[in-house]
Amino acid sequence: MFTDLRGSTAMYVRQGDPKAYSRVRDHFEVLFEAANRNRGITVKTIGDAVMASFVAPIDALRAAIAAQRGMAALNQQLGLGGDDALSVRSGTHVGPCISVTLNDKLDYFGSTVNIAARISHLSRGDDVVLTPEMWEDQAVQEEISQHGQVEDFDADLHGYDQSFQLQRLVLKEL
Repeated sequence: MFTDLRGSTAMYVRQGDPKAYSRVRDHFEVLFEAANRNRGITVKTIGDAVMASFVAPIDALRAAIAAQRGMAALNQQLGLGGDDALSVRSGTHVGPCISVTLNDKLDYFGSTVNIAARISHLSRGDDVVLTPEMWEDQAVQEEISQHGQVEDFDADLHGYDQSFQLQRLVLKEL
């Protein structure tokens, strides 16, 4: 799973570095907790993006949903709305990858990771983008029906020649 805080550059401009960074830290806490509660680990942060790995596809989906719900709760708690509301773009993918230890920390590389990172940027925020490999998992299909509507769409991903058929879970009741 990859996430990205939507509109963070504009937030830094509007609010100034100290206040915006405080909001980024708040959003990290929500994401870290969502991963930890769903059999996942936060592999790393890249700016305000998070890369997390999970035991099973259903865990990644549950964490992505928990992150969206947690972000909505954080916005309410902090009284944030409109342009100041925190919104997370999220993408989930499953597949084999290369696992290595660099600087005493686990990290992942390969096409699976690249696809997951790229599809997160197709999220509009407050939704979850899934690849067909995620969608094919029976537990994922059963879980999705409880949380919102699914929209199918095609997208080109930077560095890939083929078009990808993706699903967008638009969450209800955020």
